[in-house]
Amino acid sequence: MDLAVQAILEILGPRDFTGVSVKSGVPLDLAGSHLALEKVAGSLACRGLEDRIGQALFRGFLRNAAEPLGFFIPEVLYQPFRKKAIIGLRLICAEYTRLTGVDVQIKEQAARIQLILPGSYDPQQPYPLPCPILVGFMKEFMSWCGGGRNYLVEETSCRAAGNTTCTFTIHTNPLD
Repeated sequence: MDLAVQAILEILGPRDFTGVSVKSGVPLDLAGSHLALEKVAGSLACRGLEDRIGQALFRGFLRNAAEPLGFFIPEVLYQPFRKKAIIGLRLICAEYTRLTGVDVQIKEQAARIQLILPGSYDPQQPYPLPCPILVGFMKEFMSWCGGGRNYLVEETSCRAAGNTTCTFTIHTNPLD
């Protein structure tokens, strides 16, 4: 089963997974999840569900896709937090670029890291992952890097809102 579908199923459960798909008339995959969830649950609940789906997606990524990318080699695993986060983000962004053709830029700053996805908004051709799913994915990634601590990840600009990029800001000081 596709990692994205597994993540959606993990968060919604089998009954709601089927119910949302039937009620919305949209198949629940990454491309259709946003439309289906927004149609059934509303905009705010959709964002929250997608954030949790992104977290589940990262956990599935760790179980099924991270090893071939080099996530579990000592040169990644045993680095200090910030270095581990940067190495991991580079690996994730390179894979995202390979899969989507979107050249993700990483901008390092003192207390944060920004991921910048360029391009203009076209509702017919969105990025393969809705932005709240990317936020959830990055939250779970940062928690993995930081030994279970929580980090603020926020979308600070969005193509759907008329910006030229989707920019995700990852704060490197833990919340807890």
